[in-house]
Amino acid sequence: MVWQPVAMAATPIDVFSIDEEKVVYQTEGTPQAQHTAQQLIQSIDGLVTAINPLPASGYLVKVTFDQPYYVKNYWFHAAVTQAIFVYDKGNPSSVMLINEENQSIFFTLSRDVEELFALIQFKPTLS
Repeated sequence: MVWQPVAMAATPIDVFSIDEEKVVYQTEGTPQAQHTAQQLIQSIDGLVTAINPLPASGYLVKVTFDQPYYVKNYWFHAAVTQAIFVYDKGNPSSVMLINEENQSIFFTLSRDVEELFALIQFKPTLS
């Protein structure tokens, strides 16, 4: 019996509509998309202080990294394997990171998640 290596498919990027309560778009998680997600994470500029950090309307974009990405800033020191970006038109973008204890922490971003939308060719439809 001959063993052949199996090519690993990149984990897809999911776009979840908060309004529709379902995944509305999925695309391949390319190295370029993962790099853009890492750049967005590097733009963390504060903690989300709202009691409910998720907007009533908008999108969540889940990016899974092929290799754990180490995030070190004033508020967070941990390796992450996933980032969930929050988009609500007219409000600052944010990201949810999950630490080793499976606790989620929301951060504000100085950059806009629309950069990631352009890369994955998704056009948000929010009024």
